[in-house]
Amino acid sequence: MDLSVERGSDIPLGTQLTWKLRAAIASGALRPGDRLPAVRELAAEAGVNVNTARAVYARLADQGAIVSEHGRGTFVASAPGAGAGLAQLVERVARDAHTHGVDPRELAAFLYARFDAPPAMPARDEDEADARRALRAEIEALEEQLSQLEAPAPAPAPEAVGGGARLMSRAELEATRDELSRRVVERQRELRAARQRPRASSVDERSAWPELLALRPAI
Repeated sequence: MDLSVERGSDIPLGTQLTWKLRAAIASGALRPGDRLPAVRELAAEAGVNVNTARAVYARLADQGAIVSEHGRGTFVASAPGAGAGLAQLVERVARDAHTHGVDPRELAAFLYARFDAPPAMPARDEDEADARRALRAEIEALEEQLSQLEAPAPAPAPEAVGGGARLMSRAELEATRDELSRRVVERQRELRAARQRPRASSVDERSAWPELLALRPAI
């Protein structure tokens, strides 16, 4: 799947990448339960920085198009999308635009300007979305910190997804964050203890040298 973006375009790189992934999901090129690249892999494939790729995934997660599962990865959500009908409509419109000598991107801009913006979310829903975004950011930071402290576990097979990933609740996100925090602290303690043990051993050996010398037989 081509995830490259146009750097000279007026459309922000993150928006271009979001649209490409949404189109792939709507057309069926990406199906429910399919595993998506990790954030760094997505950034490398699209030629954008990691923060842009992370923001794209956060936006798609807010739209319900993808879900992230701790320790497993990011997957296309199980909720049905627009499907092939939208893909056929896009193909037909693109052909008509080409026939009339219209750049499809200009057509997209006019369509966007033609319709009103979607209604804003109620304040409570917006607060909930902000909280979920913040939790996901914390989880990603903790996972990266943990991966630097210990060898990463092997990724599970795609078949483990079953009937498709589901959207984690806020309580589950909080529980995941707390568990990761506990593991990071525990691993840091283990590493500190491991660094201190050799020093303690060497000190014990040096303190025992006079006794060992006294026991050495005289020549």
